[in-house]
Formats: sequence, C-alpha cells, structure tokens
Amino acid sequence: MSEVTEAEPSKLETIKNYFRERGLTAKDIPTAFVVHEIMSVTFALSTWVGCYYLQPGKSVARPLRQMLGKSKSKAVQKTYLSSVSRAKKIVAKVPLVDKGNATRLTTSCAESAIFRLAVKPITVPGKLWATWRIITAWKYPSTQIIKP
Repeated sequence: MSEVTEAEPSKLETIKNYFRERGLTAKDIPTAFVVHEIMSVTFALSTWVGCYYLQPGKSVARPLRQMLGKSKSKAVQKTYLSSVSRAKKIVAKVPLVDKGNATRLTTSCAESAIFRLAVKPITVPGKLWATWRIITAWKYPSTQIIKP
C-alpha cells in the first residue's frame, strides 16, 4: 500500500500566503511602491537640508581631518572643484535654489549621501515596515493586523 502525502506548497504560494496573512495582496504593490518612494525622497531631501544647515563635515569630521591631515591629492581637489563648478551652473538655472551657496549645496549633498549610506541597514527595513503599516492601516482602518 502506498501512502498518500500532501504536496508541499510552492515557494510562490508560500510567499503569497505570508503576505496574505499580513493583510497584503498583489493589488497593494503599486500603492506600497508609491508610499515607499515618498518616504525615500522625503528622507533624502531632509538629510540634505539637515546637512546643509548643520555642516557635519566641519563639526563631526574635524577630528578625522586633523588626524589624517589635509588632503594633498590633486585628483581629489580636481574632482571637488569640478563638482562645485557643475553645481554652480545648475544652481543658476534653478530659481528655487539660485540664492544658495553652490559649494555648500554640493558638500551637503555628499555629506547626506554618506549619512544615508551609513544608516541604510536601519532605514531600508524601517521603510519597508512603515510601508506595510501604512498600507494595512489604509486598507483596514478600524481593525488591527495581528501578525507583525
């Protein structure tokens, strides 16, 4: 006599069930994408503005700069001056930021990119979790999703 065994669900079915148990379906993907991207752009712009005003390169990096000494590399200086030159041209074309300091804008953009890269292990899962919470709260405003 042969034994009858239940077939294992496919990986796709396992993934579908995982999200379904948490209140998400394939129809939620476009909305979740938009919510996630809005959070990403907001975070990027807020860190850029924060770096523009706080100038972490002057305060936080001062001990590092003193320890390493001033950069004598011609290539680094050339790249930096080239970036500032391009930034000045762009700033001149954008009325919203035309009164901004192009050098400071370029430097703060680089500082914010470094900061975002450093906190990426925290922000990526955080944004995914926040997106899930926003989508489920939107879909089920009066109920509580049980599984986190």
